[in-house]
Amino acid sequence: KIDNENSRLYRYEKDANKLLEDVKKFESELTEIHLDDEEIIKQIKFLETKISNIEIDARDILNSIQAAKTKKLNSESVIEKIKVIDICPMCKQKVAHEHKSLIKSEEDSKINLLEEEITGLTLKHETLNKELYRLKDDLEELKALKNKNDITKLKRISLDEKQPQMDLINTDYNKSTVEISLLD
Repeated sequence: KIDNENSRLYRYEKDANKLLEDVKKFESELTEIHLDDEEIIKQIKFLETKISNIEIDARDILNSIQAAKTKKLNSESVIEKIKVIDICPMCKQKVAHEHKSLIKSEEDSKINLLEEEITGLTLKHETLNKELYRLKDDLEELKALKNKNDITKLKRISLDEKQPQMDLINTDYNKSTVEISLLD
């Protein structure tokens, strides 16, 4: 009977030590909650909105770049067509060299302005993309922090659930200790 009680006592000690290790581990991890969940969620929503707005702006800029490139191609096409035209298709009169030069000059001026616009828009798009990548990184960090906090909360619940087990083991341990002392 003493061996049986000693075996139970050993099991209680083993279970109690395991629970104590879990409790210590959980308690050390519980100190790692950094921000309130509501604050994290608020920051996540803010970043998601900001990212969405920047993505819309970036698409608008790409559309503007494409429109400017199309206008540039049209101007280049006009220049190429005016070079080879000798007779006006509308009025059937000869097209003077001065008139061709004037049209080429006007289209060259448009092309220069469009190239400047394309360059400016491209730089703006690159800047927005850099900001977008930075914000997405920040968002991922916040989501990881939220997940870590969620895991920590689950561990807190588990810790709270282990406390009654610990109390029961201590009670059984104390009973077994008393029973063993009575058997001696």
